Amino acid sequence: RASARSADRSAKNEALNELRAKRLKQQDPEAHRRLREASRNSGPRQFSPPKRKSFTSANLSSSSHSDSDSRSHSDDDGSTGDGGIADSDDDRGLSGSEGPSFQDIKEITIRRSKLAKWFMEPFFEELVVGCFVRVGIGRSKTGPIYRLCMVKNVDSSDPDRQYKLENKTTYKYLNVVWGNESSAARWQMAMISDSAPLEEEYKQWVKEVERSGGRMPSKQDVLEKKQAIHKIITFVYSAATVKQMLQDKKSASSRPMNIA
Repeated sequence: RASARSADRSAKNEALNELRAKRLKQQDPEAHRRLREASRNSGPRQFSPPKRKSFTSANLSSSSHSDSDSRSHSDDDGSTGDGGIADSDDDRGLSGSEGPSFQDIKEITIRRSKLAKWFMEPFFEELVVGCFVRVGIGRSKTGPIYRLCMVKNVDSSDPDRQYKLENKTTYKYLNVVWGNESSAARWQMAMISDSAPLEEEYKQWVKEVERSGGRMPSKQDVLEKKQAIHKIITFVYSAATVKQMLQDKKSASSRPMNIA
């Protein structure tokens, strides 16, 4: 009977050892490989005790390494450690990236002459949204006052409200934001400056975005806009696009002028 109990206990131990080995192989393949080598060298009867010790040690090491990695990710990107690695990577891409520099914003600021050149183009509305414009909001004793604003959208809902833009006529307006979305206002493109923005205007914009809790575009947003502006040089017009542009131009010239 004692022999039977011993055999039964041995069988259970072997089954447990096999289960532990499988789990160890899944969690730490390298530790499992070392364990198998140690088992071969020390003989089959000594397999169980070393394996049990190695498994516990490997788990602690793996857990410690995992906790360390989790803390490292949490410190780097502000994650709570509850999410997976993919979540941490996403958070790092969003909140860890720097805001755009003055030079970044300057490169995606559209001047009045460019607006006048592009506003009839098929790509205009998609291109200009997310870019910046320098809006003239009034005058002081020292000269004109400008605000560096981001274009939210293009409003072309009222064809009867036309105005002069350079030597052309248009009914397209820009809805622009200075700070947060609640500051959105509609402006004629004729009120946009044809000069580059100043760094002081950029600093005022950054300060207003932070004060009002507005959305700061990312470096990636700016890069995509730069690329979109660059692609305009190689834009290819289809026959249908040219036909539509001619119709729009004819319609605009035949409509009676009604200054907004």
